[in-house]
Parts: sequence; structure tokens; C-alpha cells
Amino acid sequence: MAPRATAYKRQTASKTSGNIKSSSPGQKTPPAPFSHAPDSLLPFLQSETSPLDRTKVYIAHLDRTPRDFKRNIFMVPLAQNILLAILLAWRLWVAAPMYMDWVLLVLGYPTSAYVDHTVKPNSQLAWTLVRRFANMAFDYGLFVVAVPWVKRFCFGTPASPLAWRWKVECRDEEVVFRVSRGSDAITLWEAYDSGQGEQENAVMAHKIMPAIDKYWMHERTGYQMIGKDWGLDFASMIRATELIDQGKMSLKSFEKTVLAYSDAHGWLAWQVHPLDEKVAEEEAREKIVQFKDRLTAMGKENLFFRWIELIQYESNRPGGFTAERQADAVDKAKGLFEDQGVDFEEFLRSIGGIQGVPGFEQTNTQPS
Repeated sequence: MAPRATAYKRQTASKTSGNIKSSSPGQKTPPAPFSHAPDSLLPFLQSETSPLDRTKVYIAHLDRTPRDFKRNIFMVPLAQNILLAILLAWRLWVAAPMYMDWVLLVLGYPTSAYVDHTVKPNSQLAWTLVRRFANMAFDYGLFVVAVPWVKRFCFGTPASPLAWRWKVECRDEEVVFRVSRGSDAITLWEAYDSGQGEQENAVMAHKIMPAIDKYWMHERTGYQMIGKDWGLDFASMIRATELIDQGKMSLKSFEKTVLAYSDAHGWLAWQVHPLDEKVAEEEAREKIVQFKDRLTAMGKENLFFRWIELIQYESNRPGGFTAERQADAVDKAKGLFEDQGVDFEEFLRSIGGIQGVPGFEQTNTQPS
């Protein structure tokens, strides 16, 4: 695991472990770090059309990876399913007459599938049997695996990946809802009720905490977060986007938050994003000091101040400090550094990369 991710986990644990308390059947307040869901989420949680399952744990967050990157990632499963659909259609076209002949043969009608065992040698009969069995095995495997795969992608209920992308399209900021694959909400509260803390609570320690890791999430778009413990709730993502587009909710309402339903307390939320912001502030301070100290040691302290001027200028331009402007700023900085004989890429590697430098927290920008 990367040192930065390890540090994040350590800081997260130090800020939450002291607040994690067990709950008892008569407890009136939710077990920390959970609290009652904020009012900003109620239009979604209490909506009659809310698709949430009360036995599941959910993780909501905003996916800010570039729009083109999201589109390219989605094109991979889209192409796979198109190819599978074409293969299924071709195989159905080719194999249907063969199976029809077999059915008619069983019903006693003469067909081209008939083999006269009295005139054919045993070797040919054996080969015919093997070939027909191989055809059946191939078709069975293809349709058992491929048909459900394509069906889930195109027509899954209550919503499919294709329906999600068709309705939401690709946006610079998207709501992502991950859903636990098991009935983890029940297990989560049972663990708290039994007095288990964060480290003993398997759902919290082994499923939720790794899934909300800031650096793990930073490297992935929402579609890349599907795994053995978490899937994507496409219906919730569609519904949340509809509420935002209708002006009934704000994008900010879906910043990184863990949601779970409790019979004792209703919908509970652990708002992780304020913790992320605090950690990011601490890391940004450390990074900027490291940035300056490294240049000072090289006798190039003036480059630090020119970098600051460049970033301030670019970030204050109308339209915000977009990913494109961040990339442009990096290229300009590269020129400034090279004018003074400093290898910009080597310098970035020496301080652990550009991630964490103020203004570049949400980008994977690298010098071109």
C-alpha cells in the first residue's frame, strides 16, 4: 500500500476510533461515527420512489474524474456487450435449424440429422456423438453466461448500466451510489449492539473503511469501483441525478457519505467528506512546505514564488481551475523550471508527485 494511503488510513482511524461506541437496544443516539441523516438527504431517502434497500449499506460520493475518462471507461463494457450480443445472434441463427432437426428427429420425422447406425462405422458414429455433444455444451455455456450478462447490462432491474448512462450521460460531476452485496446493514448494527468497536466490526473494518479510502477512490471512476463487496446502484444514481436536475437537491448533498438503515433510528449517515477535507488541508500544508524546502535546498526559492503566482493566476480566471487549466498550468510550470535548469518531472517525483499540491487535489495531471 502506498505510504500516502497508509497515512490517510491512520489519520482516519485516529479521528474516528475514539468516537466509535457500541449501541445497546435501548440506546437513543446512533452509534458514532453515524448520526441521523442530514436534512439535505431527506428528499432522496424519504422519496416514495427511493430505490434503497434497508438491509444494505450504501456509499454515496461525487465522481469528479474528467468526462472523457468516464466515457472511455464505459465504452469497454459497452463494446463487450455489443460483441456478446452479436455472437449470441449469430449463434442463434446458425444453431436454430440444427436443434430444430434434432427435435423433429426425436418426434419421428425424417431429417438431415438422422444417422443410419447400420451402415455407418462405429468411429463415425462416435465422432457424430462427440460433435453434437460439443455443440450442445458450447451453446449451453454461451447462453447461460452471456445471456444474463447482456440482459443485466441492457435491461437490469430496477435499472441497468445502459439505462444509467443513457439518462445521466457523462458529466464532470456525477453522483455515484455503491451498494453492499450482502445484508451488511443488519450485520453492522448487530456488531454494534454486541459491543464491538471499529476494529472488531467486520463490516466497518473490512468493507466500509477500505471502500472509502481517499486515495483508492481518487484513482478510479465510479464504474471501476465494482468489486466483490460493492456493486453500483444504478437506480439510485438515476434518481439522485433527477432530483438534482429538478432543483430539489444539490450535488453537495451527495459528497462522500456512508448510509445505512437502522430499525431503532431510521436512516443514519456517516459524513466522511468533512474528514477528507481536514486530512487534505493537513496534507496540503505539509506538501507546500516540502515543495518550498526542496526548492530552497536547490537554491531555487524564487521558483516557488513564481509557481504560487502562476497557480493563483490560473485558479482565479473565470470558469474555475478546471482539469484543462490544471494541465496547462503544469506545462507552464515545466517551462519555468526548465528555464532555470531544473528537471520538473524529476522534481515532482522527489516530492511524491503533484497530488496533494493545493489546487491539484482532484486531478491526475502530469506534465506532458
